[in-house]
Amino acid sequence: KKIEHQVEMIHYDYHIRALELEYFRHKPNQYQKKLMAEICQSKYEQEISEQEYEFLKNKLLIIIHQINHWHVQIYFIVHYSILFKIYLFEKNKDKRDISSQQLSSTIDLAIPKQRVQYLLHNHHQKQMKNISEIIDNNSIINRNNNDTNKHMNYRQPMYLTRSSSILYQILNKTLNYSIKKKDEKQFINVRLQLLDQQYCLEMDRQLWQSYLDIGLQQHLWPDQFYTMAKTNDFDLCKQYVMNYIENNKKQLNHCQFELTKQEQKFQTCQIKELSFEQMEQRLKELVDRERKYLSKRNNDRLIKFKDDISEKQRLTTISTTSPMNNQENEYINRLITIREKQAEIWKEQLMLEIRIHCKFLPQNFDHLENFISSIDYLPLNNNAKAIEIKNKHFRIIQEAKRQWLNYFLNIYENCQRSSSTKNVIGVSPEPYLDLISNPFDKRQWNYLSFGPSYIRVNQSAIRPKCQQETEIKNQHKDIYSKVENHLTGYPHLIPRNNAIFKQYSDHLLNYLNQSYFTPLTYKDQLISREQAQILGSIRRIIQNMNLVIRVTDKGNNFYIGSVGEFEQKAQKFFSDTNAFIELSYNPFNEILDKVIQLLNTLRGKDLIRKWQYEQMMPDRTKCELAHLYFNPKTHKDGIPVRPIESTIHASTTKISKFLDKILRPIFDDKCKDTTIIDGAFLITELSKYNKKGLLKPTTRFCTFDIRNLYTMLPQEESLDILMTFLHAHGYRKVKGISIDTIKKLASIILKDNVFAYGKKIYKQTTGGAMGSSLTLTLANIFMSEWQKNIVEEQTKTGEFYGRYIDDIFMTWNRSEEELRKLLDDVNTWHPNIKLDYKIGYSLPFLDVQLTNNNGILSTCVYHKPAAEPYVTPFTSDHPRHVFSNIIKTSIERATRYSSTFEAFNYERRYIKLMLLYNEYPSTFIENEFHKYFSEYISKSRFLPLIDEEQKYFLMRKEILGLPTPRQSQVAMSAALADIDNDPPDDDERQQPNQHPEKSEEKIPNYNEKFFTHFTYEKRFETCKRDMHQVYNHAFKDTPAMYTKQIVGNRIRRPAHNELIRKRPNKTLLRNTTTTKRNQRVVRWSRRSGTIQGEILIDNIDCYGLPMDEQRYIYVSDTRKHEVRLYQLGEKSATLVVGGNGQGDGLNQLNYPTYLFVDRQQNVYVSDWNNHRVMKWNKGAKEGILVAGRQREGSALTQLDFSQELVVGTLGTVYVADSRNHPVKGWVWV
Repeated sequence: KKIEHQVEMIHYDYHIRALELEYFRHKPNQYQKKLMAEICQSKYEQEISEQEYEFLKNKLLIIIHQINHWHVQIYFIVHYSILFKIYLFEKNKDKRDISSQQLSSTIDLAIPKQRVQYLLHNHHQKQMKNISEIIDNNSIINRNNNDTNKHMNYRQPMYLTRSSSILYQILNKTLNYSIKKKDEKQFINVRLQLLDQQYCLEMDRQLWQSYLDIGLQQHLWPDQFYTMAKTNDFDLCKQYVMNYIENNKKQLNHCQFELTKQEQKFQTCQIKELSFEQMEQRLKELVDRERKYLSKRNNDRLIKFKDDISEKQRLTTISTTSPMNNQENEYINRLITIREKQAEIWKEQLMLEIRIHCKFLPQNFDHLENFISSIDYLPLNNNAKAIEIKNKHFRIIQEAKRQWLNYFLNIYENCQRSSSTKNVIGVSPEPYLDLISNPFDKRQWNYLSFGPSYIRVNQSAIRPKCQQETEIKNQHKDIYSKVENHLTGYPHLIPRNNAIFKQYSDHLLNYLNQSYFTPLTYKDQLISREQAQILGSIRRIIQNMNLVIRVTDKGNNFYIGSVGEFEQKAQKFFSDTNAFIELSYNPFNEILDKVIQLLNTLRGKDLIRKWQYEQMMPDRTKCELAHLYFNPKTHKDGIPVRPIESTIHASTTKISKFLDKILRPIFDDKCKDTTIIDGAFLITELSKYNKKGLLKPTTRFCTFDIRNLYTMLPQEESLDILMTFLHAHGYRKVKGISIDTIKKLASIILKDNVFAYGKKIYKQTTGGAMGSSLTLTLANIFMSEWQKNIVEEQTKTGEFYGRYIDDIFMTWNRSEEELRKLLDDVNTWHPNIKLDYKIGYSLPFLDVQLTNNNGILSTCVYHKPAAEPYVTPFTSDHPRHVFSNIIKTSIERATRYSSTFEAFNYERRYIKLMLLYNEYPSTFIENEFHKYFSEYISKSRFLPLIDEEQKYFLMRKEILGLPTPRQSQVAMSAALADIDNDPPDDDERQQPNQHPEKSEEKIPNYNEKFFTHFTYEKRFETCKRDMHQVYNHAFKDTPAMYTKQIVGNRIRRPAHNELIRKRPNKTLLRNTTTTKRNQRVVRWSRRSGTIQGEILIDNIDCYGLPMDEQRYIYVSDTRKHEVRLYQLGEKSATLVVGGNGQGDGLNQLNYPTYLFVDRQQNVYVSDWNNHRVMKWNKGAKEGILVAGRQREGSALTQLDFSQELVVGTLGTVYVADSRNHPVKGWVWV
């Protein structure tokens, strides 16, 4: 051994010497040598410490393993708290997961765990008793006292033990006083802890007093109480409860004594702004707010206490009623055994649902991954292929696990067993990552997994006070103006100067102030801040790594990929469709003027009415170019993109909406025989087809969709077909507008469709904008003409034909060859209309799966492969009714679509799992299911919700008899098709929303309503009720009470709005360059009599125009992104800044605006779109960054669209920071 040790030391010294020589070859200086020596010494000491720690830990573990008595272990734990952590860690480190049994047992172990925490908390306040006394099993008194006290421990809550900075922020808000001094903080902190302890003890006393009252009244205790008291005697158990209450009172008295004692110290704190009574009241309110959950928890415990007593009473009743024979006893025992097994299985099912909710799946789900090839070997030179393989691998495993979970729920509902532990790949919806590696940490990834519709909780609560005050002001103005406008109008006619409005305004403002400035609980404050920080970190990663984030097409989750590769997909779309041309100029003003001129001309010739003119006229102050963005189709190979054009503020948007409003009812009415409204409508129509005896075992289904219908719609031909369509159905005018005028209005929408994408301007030459209202109606009318021949063919043979925009469904009873021949022929009817078709006995269409099962029509819900099981997460800051509506809508669709009881149960389990994936609590899901199935559900909670097939079909029959919301909407639209299409020429009679003739007589029972809205947050849960109370309080006993106020809500920005940036720069959308400038520099003489200026420089987008001491003019050109020097009297110019195109390099500019020239002819440039100020020394080839960065922001090191700048004589740069509103100064040396 000794020789081996010496050889090892020689090797060790040899390696040290070799490394030392290798290091000295790099010729380090003295400082580097010293630093390396310190690093080596530090590493050596660290290794020695780790070895000593391991040695000590092993010795301690040996000692603790030898201790058999729990009380002795407590003694060690209290004195050596680290020991307990080491012991538990070493004991459990080799375990992969926690079993269901262990999870359940944590509830039973809660009391010893609390006892440990209680002892640890009081370690510094109370010395431990002699160890021999603790382990003396003969001391009955001590044992009983300990058993009583362990249930009434006090644990400090999170808000008193976590971040003190957040606690003091809450205290400052609660007290309306800034706590700064050390003695103030100490006094209030101690006071708060005592009040918190008093509150908890009082809640505990009330709970146990209720236990005592109920127990004495029923003369019975639950088994749990007999176990705690270690007796089966009623009176001894009663004495145990009374002792507990008595001990509780002693602690309360002691707590009150400490509070009284501490009150005397208040004068020393010198808190002049607050009286003691004010401070005490506000601190109690804070404690009540933080500890509100105790009330609910105690109510739940009290309900369980009553249920346990009721159960014992029922069992006693069964056993003490009329004597039963052996057979009856056996029957009762068997029934109890069955119920116990059902309860056990139900408990396991609930455990599985909790695991799914907590993303903690059973262990046997991991085995699935052993059946699928690993992805250790991926293409080395093809990143796109590697990413595709990795995502497919992930998706296959994920989908398989989801199928298994549905099967698991089915097994539990049929009373069988399972085991449980952890998984590797989860089943919850996650973003689609089109990257080789994941750049986000676990917290960021979990936040992204919440999906596009997720809203951060209580967003405004962590904003600065000034921003909250601004929001209060805006909310007050909006709500008050709606109430005032409604009550001053007919039939109320209350004068605006009536004092009642002032009273309502004051009440409303006070309520809003109270709602916004009531502090959040400590936990909610932490959550809000953490989510804001995570959001900011995700934004920084996306920006710094040049990533793109979008919402997947039909997938409902986020897509994250590289900007470069995503741009390639977009350019491929442009080249494939060939429907767009790039423009070299921005025609925004030209289009806006053209639209206004057309409307003025039509109005001048009385071709449109005044109200129509006003509805279609664009607002110059809000108009901007449309912009294009793309959503990725992750369900298709290569991930192509779908174009979406945002036309909300486009010049033609109002015309588009108006034409769509008057034309769509005509289409809905005249083409209803061939239009499929939704999946439920298709099922109804096919049921009629089936009843006619046309559905045979050989009947095939065929579906086909048109490729890029909106984009490939021929513009001129579409307009002609629109005219033909209106003529064919006998329309000369629609809502008083001639069809020729309609064509002119529709033409400007289609032919002047210009949009921005990136930094370029495009014009669409074929088709219409996907975001335009009129495009959908034009596409429907065009397709109604295109499909005439095939509809005629289907009608002759009695077959079904229906179309939903660009998706078509039809039946076929002839040979498949004939059908394929027909479809191939259809594909040649129009050069722009190409279709892809499918033929079979079972096909999906929209969201329904249709199957010809040997002549019987079977239907069920269809989930597209691309669609993630995603709904708005339960933790999102949405109003409560949103989550209930999601469940109701899903269940109603399942009932409408599922033609068999088996299909319905499968979909019901799918819905339940989907909700669990999105963190809906199992109890909430069950309650909502029970509400929906109220009349049909099973009475037992251990059985499936509907356990009889007949009940299901009875329920389905009732639901199928009701129209869907979409069907009702279309029916109402079609009913308006022939109303007021050719009215008289009286302009006033055409005004929409006309009031009936006003009457001075008030109608007391006038049935009317008006709407007000507020911005919802979790902390404003009672706002609807409170707003009604504010209104009722102000207008009580007035005629205003006869009107109904409906309080709606807005929501905060969801995650997709906070993370996705699709809009190009506003200067591009608004074309501010050309609208603000005449592209020239003009000199005006100061001499009297001058009537016009002299053009010095022409054809330049000039912004900044300083002159130096030598009378040289410096001009910033925002179009060419450069600065040139002009000498008076000369036309030629010298380039002094930029000249290398648009960009953010040191030799580039991006929209240069304001300039400053110092005495050395150094030029300072306000680089607008780069959010920075650059200095170019005279004759330099590139600039120097002197202020801001290339990313906008509100930090002192950032600018947000820099504007005017001035440089002082000492080199200080002063910049007007546009959007942040301050003037910032940089000292430049």
